[in-house]
Amino acid sequence: MKTILARLVQFAAALAALLLLVPTSVGGAASYVRVTGNSMYPTLRHGDLVLLSRDDHYTVGDVVAYRSALLDGVVVIHRIIRVNTDGTLVTQGDNNDFVDDFEPAPADVIGVQVLRVPGGAAVSQRLTGPVGIAVVLLGTLMIMTVGARPRHARHRHHSMRGRLT
Repeated sequence: MKTILARLVQFAAALAALLLLVPTSVGGAASYVRVTGNSMYPTLRHGDLVLLSRDDHYTVGDVVAYRSALLDGVVVIHRIIRVNTDGTLVTQGDNNDFVDDFEPAPADVIGVQVLRVPGGAAVSQRLTGPVGIAVVLLGTLMIMTVGARPRHARHRHHSMRGRLT
């Protein structure tokens, strides 16, 4: 009974982690931004991958990604330096000496930075298509299946050792 419970907990944890990391575009909870340029250097570097989480309330100091209406919907990831009285956000890149012209409303924000993966943009480009997602799902399933094999099946051939006559 103890091993069944442990396997169920392991399965639930793997499933939760998988759902948290699956992009919103395919039904998951995560959003990702691939960093290009050096406007957030040294906090973020060109080629980094940033995991974002949607929030209802953003504060000064948060690093957020949003689609800029002034840049034809280009995604910008910058730090909030001020919140206006109307709730719009004033942002600036850590490496910039100027404030961004577009002031996004909280509804314009894709999410706030949760995790930075140095150099992760290259890996994410390979995993974002249907084939990449299938590879990740199959890999997770294989790991869970190997861990779920009954204990006696894993040790059976060891008990047969030394019995040859």
